Formats: sequence, C-alpha cells, structure tokens
Amino acid sequence: MICRDRCTVAAFIIVAMIATVLSVLAATGSLLPGDLRITHDLQRTPGGSGIEPASELVYAAQFWLFGGAALAAVLTRRFELAVVAALVLVSLLADVGLKDLIQRARPSAAAHVIIREHAPGYGFPSGHSMTAMLFFGYVSAVAWHLLPRVAAASALVLSAGSVLLIGWMRVYNGAHWPSDVFGGWSIGFVLLVAALWLGPRIARRAREARA
Repeated sequence: MICRDRCTVAAFIIVAMIATVLSVLAATGSLLPGDLRITHDLQRTPGGSGIEPASELVYAAQFWLFGGAALAAVLTRRFELAVVAALVLVSLLADVGLKDLIQRARPSAAAHVIIREHAPGYGFPSGHSMTAMLFFGYVSAVAWHLLPRVAAASALVLSAGSVLLIGWMRVYNGAHWPSDVFGGWSIGFVLLVAALWLGPRIARRAREARA
C-alpha cells in the first residue's frame, strides 16, 4: 500500500512537471522538437481515412461510458466515486482557461500540414485529449473498484487504447500538434489524480457533517 501510494505521488509529480514544461514551451509559440516530423508521420498513417471515423465514435462513446460509470457509483453507494465524477466535470473548465492563457496557434497549411478539421480557437492543450484522459481514466477507476480484476484490467487496457486513438485523431486531422496532445494528456492526468485524491476526502467530510 505504501509503495503504491509513493508511486502514485511520484507519477503525479513527474507528470505535473512535464505538463508545466510543455505549457511554458507552448506559450513561446514555437514548435517543440519533433512536432512537425511526428505530425507528418501520423498524417501518413496507412488506412488513416478508415481509422479516423472509428476514433470519432470512440470519442463520442466516452461521454456515455463516463455517465454510466458515474451512475454505477451512485447505485452501488460509492459516493466518493460520484464526487470524483463531479470534480472531473469541473476540471474540464481548465481547457478553456489554459487555451486563453497560453494562446498557442494550431497547425496550418503553411507548415505543410494537411488540415482535415478547421478547429477554432487556440491549440494548447488539446481539449479532446484532456477530456479523454479524464473520462476514460475515471471509467477505469470505477471499473477497478467495482469489477473483478480481470474485467477491470481489460477496461484499463481498452481505455488506454482509446486515449491514444483520440490523440492520434487530433494530429491526423491537423487540429493539433503532438505536443498539444501530450499537454492534454499530462494535464488531464494531473487533474484526474487530484480528483481521485480529493473525492474520498470530500465524501468523508460530508458524512461526518451529517453524523
């Protein structure tokens, strides 16, 4: 238990540092090393035109999965997980705030990037990627608490694959640079861990107040 807690804290600190570095670099407006090359490579993904619609479906499905996981938490009286769901929803506001603060431009055809989706606003962090990390991370957490270990592990693997697929989609469509996606993932991870830490404590305080 102590090892697991220490590993979680270490992962939180490391990813928080990565998120901070990516945010600072993105605020300079310049590309990060590898952004352009990785973008060109991903946009040439074999069969990408067939994978992209599937990734859109996965993105849409996450909202239903998140709602189902939150409902399961309430029905099984795991109210600490229900509080986590509320915190995750509030965390989504960080995307708009960070975009307006950092103001990083999205990819353009001038950089020889194929723009398949003309997304509005700024690019960092990728809101789709951050949302995927938050929602699929929450679904995995609920599965880990409520399902048998084999089923929970399967949910974790599928969730991880879905998060990667959605990140790929944002670069393939020309809506984001890879560092926008990594920023969304890292910020989403930090917010998710914070929600998972705060949720049980808020629920416990609420129970103590009622008692």
